[in-house]
This record gives sequence, structure tokens and C-alpha cells, in this order.
Amino acid sequence: MQYHLQSNEFLRNVFELGPPVMLDAATLKTMKISRFERHLYNSAAFKARTKARSKCRDKRADVGEFF
Repeated sequence: MQYHLQSNEFLRNVFELGPPVMLDAATLKTMKISRFERHLYNSAAFKARTKARSKCRDKRADVGEFF
């Protein structure tokens, strides 16, 4: 997302950010997240979603509402 906001001319016009920023290859490489970091982030997000869904699906929590 950050790359597109910096270099995409259409998005910069829509959000009135001015002319595109020119970046060299070394800067682009440092901005990019590694595959392992992306994997860790996705794993954590998956675990959080699973925990949130399991709380909503837990039938034991709904028993007290009927009494």
C-alpha cells in the first residue's frame, strides 16, 4: 500500500499528495517485508480470527441467557 501511495500517479492525484516520489531499488527493497515476517504476521492474524470465532460459536456461553 505504501509503495502505491508513493509511486502511483492516479492515487496521488485522488488524495492530492502531489507528484510521485522517485525511489531507487535499494529503498524499495528495504521497504518490502520478508517472506518469513509475512508468514508470521499471517499466522498471528489467523490465530486471532480463530479465537474470536470460537468465542462466538461457544454454546456454553449462551446457556445463561435463557434463565
